[in-house]
Amino acid sequence: MRALLVITASLMAAAMITLTACEAVFDRYLTDSDSVIYLFRSSKSYNGTMGGQGTRDGLDAICIGEYQAKYGHLPVENVRAFINVSPDDQMPYMPALFGVPTDRPIQAVSANSPYAPTLILAYDWNDLMDGRLLATLIAADVAESSTSYWLGDKSDGTAIGDASSTCQYWTSNVGVGGMVTSGETVWLGFGNASCANNSRILCIAW
Repeated sequence: MRALLVITASLMAAAMITLTACEAVFDRYLTDSDSVIYLFRSSKSYNGTMGGQGTRDGLDAICIGEYQAKYGHLPVENVRAFINVSPDDQMPYMPALFGVPTDRPIQAVSANSPYAPTLILAYDWNDLMDGRLLATLIAADVAESSTSYWLGDKSDGTAIGDASSTCQYWTSNVGVGGMVTSGETVWLGFGNASCANNSRILCIAW
């Protein structure tokens, strides 16, 4: 009887460990839809002129169009381009400028299965801004391999950009712009690309 009790207790402990592990995985894949910031990508690629839409309004319009076409089921009220736009409009300033919540996890939205839950990329806004993601954009199914995204950040890892890292604030196809590829978890300061190249942009919604 004593041996049976020991075995039963061991099985219960193992079950609790398994449940805890499953809960941890589940937390990284799915959270309450009203308490996350969603991140998705544009379907089209743009060079450094952004197709003549390089202002905040123009870039946001790209993301809003993407949301309406593909991600309209997401329960959000705000959609913005996630990119450095001007000296006063930079990714780290977005909470103060646009009311982006700083305490919500950032959840990726699958480009191929928009209704399917996918990975959490950062635990909150500060975690997103520290330069390292919890998962690559490929792993989160935001992107395919070898896809690149304009951010406008500097190659030294700082999230703040300037004219030299934003293709002259998205008005020129000459020079370089800060970008990241979809296979990286270290994403701020990843590198630069020619402004003549085509890359996609990232969007956030909450």
